[in-house]
Amino acid sequence: MFNQKKRRKGFSIIVNFICALLIIGAIQMTFDESYQNNHLGGIFILGAYVVLSLKHMMKDLWNGNKKSAGLNILFGILALGIIVWWAFKHFLSI
Repeated sequence: MFNQKKRRKGFSIIVNFICALLIIGAIQMTFDESYQNNHLGGIFILGAYVVLSLKHMMKDLWNGNKKSAGLNILFGILALGIIVWWAFKHFLSI
């Protein structure tokens, strides 16, 4: 029981750290002097949303809420699909 709580807390700390880095990167990309990479800030925000949806999915699974976990992973996959679509569109046009 104690080991499980410790593992969940560590998972939460790591996920929050990754999200903070993504949000800092999004702010930096959006508000820098070059206007050409403003769209990267939005992609970073979507990345943070994917990571947070995975975190909420894991919490819902640990609490036994399978329907809510499915909905969280559905929205996370949708955001990940938008990121992949943007990457193909961006890198194949160069």
